[in-house]
Amino acid sequence: MRLRVAPSFWLLPALVWAVAPSLLLPALLAALCHELGHCAALRLAGSGVAQLRLSALGAELTPRRALSYAAELPVSLAGPAVSLLCAVLAARWGFFLFAGLSLALGVFNLLPIHPLDGGRALRGLCAMLLPTLWARRVPRWLAVAASGALLGFALRVFSRLGGLSLLALALWLCARSVRSLLEE
Repeated sequence: MRLRVAPSFWLLPALVWAVAPSLLLPALLAALCHELGHCAALRLAGSGVAQLRLSALGAELTPRRALSYAAELPVSLAGPAVSLLCAVLAARWGFFLFAGLSLALGVFNLLPIHPLDGGRALRGLCAMLLPTLWARRVPRWLAVAASGALLGFALRVFSRLGGLSLLALALWLCARSVRSLLEE
């Protein structure tokens, strides 16, 4: 497996460290568990990981071989499933910080916005169930709606609590979703 670390990746741990140093280790562990869920699913799908790319937006796994839509669906959902399982187990054992971070990571990644796991899963599901034209359009429209809702939520959080990280991420996902729709 090839590892590529974009220079922007270091912004993410630096930001977490600056805001709350005690979050860094549990956040990295929650992200690692999430990605290991994807890795396990890729192995079960008969592929494995060719490359892991780390950037300020998180991790992106590249499979050794292209996956069918039927195989991509469980691979996409494996990371959030492991995150949610970790949240439940950690809460049961009293590790509430790790539980909360795992829960947030799992739920956020289920949003139907590409490149998040939920967007990938939705794209695969639509490709299996809908005619080709609709299989391309439906995920794009839902991504614009979901990213718009996320942006509205982020603006509300920002106006009440401050903090730019969720707002910046929501703006990036919204811009990416709209651009994808316009390229159609």
